[in-house]
Amino acid sequence: MEIERQILLVSDELILIFIGLLVCMLGYLIWFKQKIALIAGYKEKYIKDKKGLSQFMGKWLFTIGITTMLIPLGIRVIDYYVWWLYTFIILVAAIRIYFRTPYYYKKK
Repeated sequence: MEIERQILLVSDELILIFIGLLVCMLGYLIWFKQKIALIAGYKEKYIKDKKGLSQFMGKWLFTIGITTMLIPLGIRVIDYYVWWLYTFIILVAAIRIYFRTPYYYKKK
């Protein structure tokens, strides 16, 4: 029974690390390579500051990816309370992105 639980934990850790790497790679492409077309709902005609938007979104995606990759380590060190910290970070990121992105849109 203990071996099955360990295998399940390792598979969960690998999934979290893989998803974290994908989000980090997406953040890297948006932040450094200026591939802002990867942003959901992006329409070029409505954006006034493409570079600012790509830096802002890329940094937050990179932060979320790193945080996701660190969850398995946090579970081993801090215990399952790390999920509360992760939830808080994701909520702060979502609120920040929601209220900050209008600054990069053109005024109508």
